[in-house]
Amino acid sequence: MQKFGRWLSIAFFAVTVFVARAGGTYSHVTVDKYPDADAVLVDSVEETRYRPDGTYVSEDYNTVKILTEKGRREESVISLSFNARYGTAKILEVKVTSADGTVRDVDFAKTTKEATDNSSVSANIYDPMDRKIVCTIPGLKIGDVVFYRTRKEVKMSRVKDHYANISVFEWTCPILKQTVRIIAPKDRPLKRMAVRNPLGNVKYSSKTLADGSVEHVWVAKDSPQAFAEPDTPPLYKVVQNLYVSTADDWQTISKWYWDLCVPHLSKTTPAISNQVSKIVASCGEKAGDYDKISAIYKWVAQE
Repeated sequence: MQKFGRWLSIAFFAVTVFVARAGGTYSHVTVDKYPDADAVLVDSVEETRYRPDGTYVSEDYNTVKILTEKGRREESVISLSFNARYGTAKILEVKVTSADGTVRDVDFAKTTKEATDNSSVSANIYDPMDRKIVCTIPGLKIGDVVFYRTRKEVKMSRVKDHYANISVFEWTCPILKQTVRIIAPKDRPLKRMAVRNPLGNVKYSSKTLADGSVEHVWVAKDSPQAFAEPDTPPLYKVVQNLYVSTADDWQTISKWYWDLCVPHLSKTTPAISNQVSKIVASCGEKAGDYDKISAIYKWVAQE
């Protein structure tokens, strides 16, 4: 673990220049230049190193300039979602630079709360381990620049011994510069990397480090503002995005899931049988198979 910590100190050293710029006013970013935007993401860095077992630590550095009243209201809240079953998340630093160049540190601990994230309820699924950290930034004004640094640590991978992630390079605000840096261990290299819905503004580079791990870097500049349309799929799926995975193919994931499920299929316990009987009985004598299946699904999803 100490070795992992030393790597983080070295890897994040590259970000110090970025952090040093957090106090800039970005006077060239104006509402006249970006008339459709309420805020502009002027700089973003995502640093991740994953371990051979798929667990990882990731730190994000974001600098946003506020252009309108709507942008001021929206950027006054920092929200960070995670699942406590798999890991943790923290807000590490928040700074605000005013139009005159004055920089103030935000005492975010006073305005930060953790609560259950109910966003999955729309999919008819409730997981009390879905959590959300929300921080309110007081006194934010139009023209201010907000810098915030966050950290996520995943202590148990979703798929054993595999790492995968999605990063978006386009969003509902213009993005002037965005960097995604991933350090892949020698024993668990990235097997799949793809920029989907490309805009042609992402540059990729890689290099092998002294310990045999590989540093992958993607940099996007001047990504235009995306505009959501009615009834479209989730926005992150249709904008320019980066998919990475250590799995060779979907067959690898399918086999993992099959091996996960099959041992349990023949182990119907009395408790499960009794619960199914109760659910089916509550549907009434005239209920058809569809009604019974729907009732069982609802109970599993919500209870």
